[in-house]
Amino acid sequence: MDLSGQPHTALFLVVPRLGLRELLSVAQVCVSLRDAVDKDVLPWLDIMVGDILCRRLSGEMLLKLTAKAEGKVRSLGLSNCIKISEEALLAVVIGNPNIETLNLTGCTGLTPEGVIKVAEALSKQGSGLRCLKIDGIYDLHEGHLQTLKSLVRQEGKGNQGIDVDVCPRCHAVRKVFSCRRETCKRKGENRGKECIGCAFCIPRCVECGGCVETEEADEAEAACPDVLCLGCWSKLTKCIFCNRPYCWRHSEQQQCYSPLLRGQSGFVCEFCDSSFHDEDDDFV
Repeated sequence: MDLSGQPHTALFLVVPRLGLRELLSVAQVCVSLRDAVDKDVLPWLDIMVGDILCRRLSGEMLLKLTAKAEGKVRSLGLSNCIKISEEALLAVVIGNPNIETLNLTGCTGLTPEGVIKVAEALSKQGSGLRCLKIDGIYDLHEGHLQTLKSLVRQEGKGNQGIDVDVCPRCHAVRKVFSCRRETCKRKGENRGKECIGCAFCIPRCVECGGCVETEEADEAEAACPDVLCLGCWSKLTKCIFCNRPYCWRHSEQQQCYSPLLRGQSGFVCEFCDSSFHDEDDDFV
């Protein structure tokens, strides 16, 4: 604040770089900061809902947030927002026809038909979607995918603009991956496309994206549910008791202050830490 009680001009340089959660927190500090955040369109052009807010965000809340952009929202990230309804989402895109990027990953309250209506609305009103993420939406079929592909702009060779495709093995519409391992056992001299499929058909290392054989997965056991190849497994820091690592997605589960460490460096996995506490409770 300056001497007049108004927000310092430097605040307007910082606000556009804040995430949604930080923006909402700043707006609750005082009336002046609330007005500074609410009346500035720039921070609301790209709205990305984080992990903490996604479970709480309702359709009504989404309409209020996007209204701050005055119809100029460019990208909208609603990953795992399970309370968002199709009616609310459609109202948002009708009011913001220039949305080019839409992340609906894990929005289980939406149907494929509802997503198609949203994509059609954006295609008719503006330049249409450039990027659409729909992995995790139930009952997606090839017919839905083909319709959505026709509504999403194709930019560059091999860039479909949609994060899912038809798995060549099980024919389900899911995320489909190509193997990144140069020494892939599934690839022959003339069979380079053989190691392509969804994660259900071909287990893949969460670190490098390469395919993992069953025997390799058994040897490279992780402390989390994800799959690791031996190469990545050997590079990761491991629990000092069970010798199992966490992948990058679950690294925050490392227990670095467990009494089991007793001054040692490293970490203890949740399983070993909880086993220690269970034994301690039994002793008491």
